[in-house]
Amino acid sequence: MVLMSEGKRSRLSLTQRSQIWRRWKAGQSLHEIGRAFDKPHSSIRCLLLPRGGIPPAARRRSRLALTLAEREDISRGIASGSSIREIARHLDRAASTAIRERRRTLRYRNLLVRQMVQMKIKISSLLMEAGVRYCKQRLHQAGYLRELLATNPDIDEGLSSLLRLCRDTVMRLQRTESALVRSLERDSLLMERVERLMTIPAVGPITALTWVLAVDDVQRFSSITEYCERFQLQRRAR
Repeated sequence: MVLMSEGKRSRLSLTQRSQIWRRWKAGQSLHEIGRAFDKPHSSIRCLLLPRGGIPPAARRRSRLALTLAEREDISRGIASGSSIREIARHLDRAASTAIRERRRTLRYRNLLVRQMVQMKIKISSLLMEAGVRYCKQRLHQAGYLRELLATNPDIDEGLSSLLRLCRDTVMRLQRTESALVRSLERDSLLMERVERLMTIPAVGPITALTWVLAVDDVQRFSSITEYCERFQLQRRAR
């Protein structure tokens, strides 16, 4: 939360925000709270108004989330050759817990990809709005936008700054997305199955990871028929 005070940006810490909510809950007015923090009452109102004056619930770690010690136990179990179900019994956890956390990582990767696509569309929109001619096939290739900014006289300083900001954001998202995919590919719990799936023509790392994480532990299926019914597959007749 950033507040404006006498023309300067002032960021409230988590502790200050908690104190503001406590004072508000205790019945203090906006003016009283503002004086206590040396802020105008309108700034305090900006913090309270979006939530309708209702304090946010305290964030708590989900009981389903794995602790650091449990993650270490899982790594040791995988290294020793134990199955997922054996590790789960040792931790007194559901066998799907470890897979669930990796699914969360893949969902976050998918979110980054959507944001990346939106930012690329924004770059194209800015160029079209300014009437700048560009090569659609090369626009998002490395170095092309830099070349365009340096040689095209129709791009003014304001537009150039926006385009650079968008491109930097795309690059940052790409690096994060690549790091997440690499971490999943190298995950000892998934690596063997992902590599096996990628031997199938046209199956890449994302398809393989998505399938492995959707299937979870194959031992939970009593037969190939149940497996096919669960994922709406057709058995190939021999």
